[in-house]
Parts: sequence; C-alpha cells; structure tokens
Amino acid sequence: MYNNPTTSLALLCDERGIIVECLKDGFGLSDQFPRGKQFLSCFTSDNFAKALELTVQIKSGQYLPSCKIDFKDSNDIKSLCFSGKMIEDKLLIIASESKEYIRGIIKKEFEESTEIKTNHSPGNRSLRINTRENLNQIFDELTRLNSEIVRYKDEISRKNAELEELNKIKNQFLGMAAHDLRNPLGNIRSYSEFILDESGNLTEEQIEFTQNINSLSSFMLELVNDLLDISNIESGNLRLEYRTTNLVDVIKKNINFNHLLAEKKKIQIDFTCDTDNLQIRIDQRKINQVLTNLISNAIKFSHPDKKVSIVLSSENNNAIVSIIDEGQGIASHELSHLFEAFHRTSTQTTGGERSTGLGLVIVRKIVEAHKGTIDVKSELGEGSAFTFTLPLMDQLSIF
Repeated sequence: MYNNPTTSLALLCDERGIIVECLKDGFGLSDQFPRGKQFLSCFTSDNFAKALELTVQIKSGQYLPSCKIDFKDSNDIKSLCFSGKMIEDKLLIIASESKEYIRGIIKKEFEESTEIKTNHSPGNRSLRINTRENLNQIFDELTRLNSEIVRYKDEISRKNAELEELNKIKNQFLGMAAHDLRNPLGNIRSYSEFILDESGNLTEEQIEFTQNINSLSSFMLELVNDLLDISNIESGNLRLEYRTTNLVDVIKKNINFNHLLAEKKKIQIDFTCDTDNLQIRIDQRKINQVLTNLISNAIKFSHPDKKVSIVLSSENNNAIVSIIDEGQGIASHELSHLFEAFHRTSTQTTGGERSTGLGLVIVRKIVEAHKGTIDVKSELGEGSAFTFTLPLMDQLSIF
C-alpha cells in the first residue's frame, strides 16, 4: 500500500489528544484516524506506550526525532514514522514512511511559524508551528490518561465478571434443558425402532413416516448429548476417568462400531499400526467419543466406494492417531474455524447425513484435556486428514 517516502499524513489534535482534523492524508487512512477519535486509541496495546510518549514529547515542546509506530490498517499491521509539534494549544502530528522526510517537514515548513494558515481547501493547508513548553499541562494530561486507564480497567473487570456469571447461568440452563430432553427423545427413538421392527402391518407411507421420526429423534438426541457435553466442558465439569488400556484394541472396537455406517456407503476402513499393544492411560469412553466423531465424519463426507484410513503410531512419547479420508476436502480459509462451536463448512455430507456443528469442538476439548493436540490438513477434492496425539504412560503426570 505504501511505497512513496515523500507521502505523509498530518493530523491536528486538541489538547486532550482528540483528532480535530486530518489535514493531509496521502495514505488513505481517514478511517483509521477519524475525526473525533482519541489519537492514542488508534493503536494496539503493544504500541500504546510509544504513542503516549510521542504525545507527551510533543506537548513538552521538544524537537522530536521521528519514531516508528505500528498500527492496524484493515486486517494488516502497518508501520509509519511519527513526529510532531505544538501549534498554540493543539498537537500537530506528522507521519511518513521516511524519517528524513519527517525531519524535513518539521524543520522547513513548521519550525518558524506561530499559527496555522489555511486557504479554502483543507488538504492544501500551510502548517506552521509555535513551540512552547508546558510541563504542568503534560503532568495533568498524564494524570488524566492514567485515571482513564484505571477506569477502563475497572470497567473491563466488571464486565468480565458479569459475562462470567451470565455464561455460568447459560451453561446451567443448557444442562438442565438438555438433561430433561434426553429421556423423552430416547423413548421416541426406541418406540420408532420397535414399530419399524414390527412393520409387517404398516403401509409404505407409515413406514416412511416412522423412519423419519426415528432419524429426526436420533439427530435430536445426538444434539442434546453434545449440548450436555459442551455445558459440562464450559462449566469446568469435564471429569476424566483414567484407566490403563491398549489403544490398539480401543481403535479396533471403534472401527467395528462404525462398520455398518461405512458398509451402507460401500466405504472401506483400513487400520494400520506398527504394534499390537500400545499401553496408554486414557478415559476410554471419551477417547471413543473422539474416534467415533472423527471416523463417522470421514464416512459422512466421503462418496461411496472410497476408503478411510486409520493410522496409529508412536513418536516422542506420544501416541499419534490419524484418520484420513478420500472425501471432498475443506476449503483452506475454513480450516481455522473448524474447531469452533456451531461452525459448518461449505462442504456437504454425501448421503444427507446431519451434523450438530459441535462434534469437533468436543473432540478438541477432550484431546486437550488428555494433554494432547489435534490438527487437520485438507485440500478441496483431495480429502482430509485429522491427526491427534495422546501422551504415553511414561509422560503422564499423576491424575
């Protein structure tokens, strides 16, 4: 965006540091430094101190060497050299890419004047500076800014406490609602399965309706269970029951559990490991939840007659499990949001299967609670590979 060292930005601020006018804008930064905004608030917390020091030096009437300050321009971080002088009771702040250009502006155009002269076009103002020292004013300004910072900090702390309490109430409500819904939904599913098993006297239309009832109640029960898990996790009530187990056996049992889902779509599940016995301390029920979610997702988003590969290995005191599919893949810009609650990618299931949008969030939380990590690599049209790690027994602390 910036490539001309003689291009500059000139801001006029009042004694409080509020931007009164943008006198010159060679970079198109009027949205970043708008009229009426506090100059200091235009910068991130990492650069606030630099911006504050700049304004203090300007108010002291010192001749300033330019200083480089970063700020956010749209979604990018940009850097410019800033300097300035006092003009009567206002601050003139100049910015450019070139330190030398800044010094030249201060020396040649502004140093000898005591006022701002204007013509009819604000963009063509001839800027002149009156230098003066006012240490009392600087002290008062610093005191005011410090008071504002303290007030903002107290306000943020109060808001955070309110949000924490509201989040706690929300989790309690979700937990109660989901718990009360789970039993009737489970009964509806069970009754519909019973009716389907005894469907000899039903018409085709009645069978179709009953199948829809069974499918919808199963999905709603899955959603309720996921909501309960999220509620427990966010409330800090995720409790892991560690047992020493053979991870190879856990994965094989989970593959058998997902066998029917894969068979319906003629998808082959391959399992590869370099050992028959990999002892690990895990909450087997929770890791089964992780495996079921990842394997069923691989099947749901794959076309028929494809393959899902599961690879187990160990490295650096970690068990490494990869679930690799030959499905549709995920767009690169969506990968960073994949483990966020209720996020759904543009990739659709291939058999009309439903998704709650909570499964991967729960997977990540469970893996991280085991002190593991999870990652995904994917390309559109090439499939996806979800890989998670779990620390082996000699790396675990006492739980």
